[in-house]
Amino acid sequence: MNSSSSFLEELKRRHVVRVALAYGAAAWLVLQMAGLVLPALGSPLWVFRVLLGVVALLFPIALVLAWAFEVTPEGVRRTEPADSPIARPIAQGRRVGGTLNTLTIAVLAGAVAVLAWRQFGPSRATSGRGTSAASDRSIAVLPFVNASDDSTNQYFSDGLSEDLIIALSQLPGLRVIGRESSFQFRGKDLDSKMIGQKLGVTHLLEGSVSREDDEVRIRAELVDAADGSMLWSVRYDRPYRKLFALQDDLTKAVATALEARLLGPGRPGAPAQSDRPPGGSVPAYNVFLEGNFYFRRFTEPDLRTAIDYYRQAIRLDAQYAAAYAALSHAWTDVGRGSPAGPERRQAYDSARAAADAALSLDPDLADGHLSRGILLQSQLDWRDSEAEYRRALELAPSSGPAQRYLASALATLGQLDEAVRLFRQALQADPLDAFAYSDLAWDLAGLGRYEEGAAAARRVIALQPTSPGRHAALAWNEVLRGDTAAALRAALAEPSPGARRAALALAYTALGDRARADPALDTLVSIDGNVNAFGIAEIYALRREPDPAFAWLDRAWRQHDPGISGFLADPFLLRYRDDPRYAAFCRKAGLPPPGEAGAGAGMKARSAA
Repeated sequence: MNSSSSFLEELKRRHVVRVALAYGAAAWLVLQMAGLVLPALGSPLWVFRVLLGVVALLFPIALVLAWAFEVTPEGVRRTEPADSPIARPIAQGRRVGGTLNTLTIAVLAGAVAVLAWRQFGPSRATSGRGTSAASDRSIAVLPFVNASDDSTNQYFSDGLSEDLIIALSQLPGLRVIGRESSFQFRGKDLDSKMIGQKLGVTHLLEGSVSREDDEVRIRAELVDAADGSMLWSVRYDRPYRKLFALQDDLTKAVATALEARLLGPGRPGAPAQSDRPPGGSVPAYNVFLEGNFYFRRFTEPDLRTAIDYYRQAIRLDAQYAAAYAALSHAWTDVGRGSPAGPERRQAYDSARAAADAALSLDPDLADGHLSRGILLQSQLDWRDSEAEYRRALELAPSSGPAQRYLASALATLGQLDEAVRLFRQALQADPLDAFAYSDLAWDLAGLGRYEEGAAAARRVIALQPTSPGRHAALAWNEVLRGDTAAALRAALAEPSPGARRAALALAYTALGDRARADPALDTLVSIDGNVNAFGIAEIYALRREPDPAFAWLDRAWRQHDPGISGFLADPFLLRYRDDPRYAAFCRKAGLPPPGEAGAGAGMKARSAA
């Protein structure tokens, strides 16, 4: 006990305890200052890690030096034992201790100042534009450039970009812009400030991917959108067979860089949602990405090509739930575009089998529930599709597609105000999503907000000027606005033959030009009667011919025409809401008639004049 007590007294006499406290406070202050200064200088992450290692390494050295040496008026000398005749006088030891105390207090004062700055400084304050710090926690992953000599590797660089979006969107407190908006800037010669303003973000992640044989090279940069300055960069050169490890390393590096600048500590573990094969098969993932590339071209030949790739992925890994989910979605889209009859039923049967397989393999796969919901909605099963969309949104709260599809389900059930709110929310995460704007235009028209609906339809064309059906949708909105000349111009600009036929029949009818309207409608009926019965019913409603309008609605129901999902928001058909056949059709189709619970408030007086 005495030896222990005497050792502690000796530690105090040699100021080892005071040095330890002073060193700890100074080290903390240095690291905090480095956390503020290094990101502003654009220093790579390894600089901070080296500094942390040096600080930790020097701590025991400082304690050893404090024990062995002392500061005297004559300079630094070895510390003598307490009972030595030449030991330091007690008064001198107190002066040295007082100096250390003063130094420690000064360091602690500096630490308090740093804490105050971090808590109340500019990064926490509201900017002059009225944007809080929360809005600074936002990023867009721009499509990585395909730097390979082979242009067909575009799908690979796209897949890497999407993987980053999925992973980063699961970081708490970070707003990540969705794919539809980020990919609008592929090949665009815009500066970072302009892109940041269009997307409403403060940071951009951009880079390039090069794949040559078995080697993959990735370069990524974190950029301040306000001034284009590079805040952080990294480069990886890895074998292709280690692709997943490379993706994980890149995601962790980006997340760490974002933590240092935006989020603070506390990154979660592995992402809850993933599109990777559970068996780790890189070849399976590769063909899955190729399938995604063709799926997003939206034509039937490309959809069938995507289906072939998804099947290849499943053959390479039979447990690949994400591939089954994507396969289901592709088959549903094929079915939606097929004529009523065996071909459509076969496509839907294939979609159902794939969705069931996806969810049996991974019940918590958001895309699995989303794909099943899309199939159910296409088969006019409104309530079950809504439940699937809600489950998908629970599993992936930041998913723009889940928000958008849930909004469409609510609109189908007449809850237009809530649908518009959800579409607006989805557009916050994906502000250039043409699909969200397209559905929003329809629902705004259903609420009688024709000017807003037409503006949303024009926004869609600005984003996807050559996409099928976009000009036809604008023609529909222009008819509601009463600008029939603009409706005809939009119809004539429609690139899709089927959508153009429907838009022209609608526009000529609105113009009152029966000489052209009647032949246009006859052509539409003869060619598209098995794929667009609902659209034909709309035109008869506009012509104020309710009998053929309801006859074509019944035909649309028998054909499981997906257009029925817009029935309760259709102003042309709403003019017949007091006709007993309107409520009868609602009951047959499983839709709440206007005025009943769930049909939406204020549906009255929203029919087209």
